[in-house]
Amino acid sequence: MTYLKRVKPIPVVILFVLHVMSIFFGLAGLLVMSPHPELYSGIPWLASLYPSAMLHGAELQMILGAATMFAFGVYTIGPWKTGVFFAIGTILPLGAELMGTGTGWPFGGYGYEGLLGAKLGGRVPYSVPLSWFYMGFASYLLAIAIVGAGKIRGRSVLTLLLGGWLLVAWDLVLDPAMASPNMHIHFWDWHVNGVYFGMPLRNLVGWFGTGLVFMTLSRLLWFVDADARRIPAWLPFGMYLANTVWAMSLSLSVGLWQTAVAAIVFGLLPASLVWRRHRTGSGSGEQQPGFAVESPLSPSRVSGPSLGR
Repeated sequence: MTYLKRVKPIPVVILFVLHVMSIFFGLAGLLVMSPHPELYSGIPWLASLYPSAMLHGAELQMILGAATMFAFGVYTIGPWKTGVFFAIGTILPLGAELMGTGTGWPFGGYGYEGLLGAKLGGRVPYSVPLSWFYMGFASYLLAIAIVGAGKIRGRSVLTLLLGGWLLVAWDLVLDPAMASPNMHIHFWDWHVNGVYFGMPLRNLVGWFGTGLVFMTLSRLLWFVDADARRIPAWLPFGMYLANTVWAMSLSLSVGLWQTAVAAIVFGLLPASLVWRRHRTGSGSGEQQPGFAVESPLSPSRVSGPSLGR
């Protein structure tokens, strides 16, 4: 195990802990405080703090998530690759969300409430593209670590497909909770009643397509793929786990245990394959056909992309 994998950078750890804390307090507000105002109405300072916390808590959660994954990316795969993924992983989903909230394509008809921050174009909260970035980045880094640990031909394509799959698996449990009429607070509302627990199936197709496109474009502009051996599993898996548990908690609170099971089977279990690498070793380091691997000191890591393959 390399020094990089053994040592967890303090700023990344702090950001991740703050992100998890924001998830915990957000769940407490949504699932405990919101349906039971008597718990805080008699406490003046808490009664005055609660509305502001509910108004800004979710966007803070997304900001911290994006900051955590960005810092982790710079630390492990370098500023160029991280910056490229951040730019494409926010701009392209923003375009898809603006189109979706305006036309219903590709996700289905829906609209955002006012709990996720200022809206871009009057329709999409600025924090939403940040969530696309950090969960998309976590999913893709997990896919790189999982697929890159084995000797598989065509690993780049398989990595992209797995990354898109993990991203969609998160939505298997997230959107049904928002579609449920039993949810006390909605971050967005569906204008259609879909067959998957109130969510249209086209939303899953839209999620997979959007995720696959921005992951693919990012990979193309990376020129060489990230080295799976340089990606410690703890952070992308921890990020994926924390946010999936958050969405599962929301679904379970409205009685949707089926979607929670789906998230475990189709999301958490495949993501947990990343730990296989630690049992079987980090891989031989042998470069596979169609999968270029940069060294930690390659020009692409230090100053920008390299065209070499």
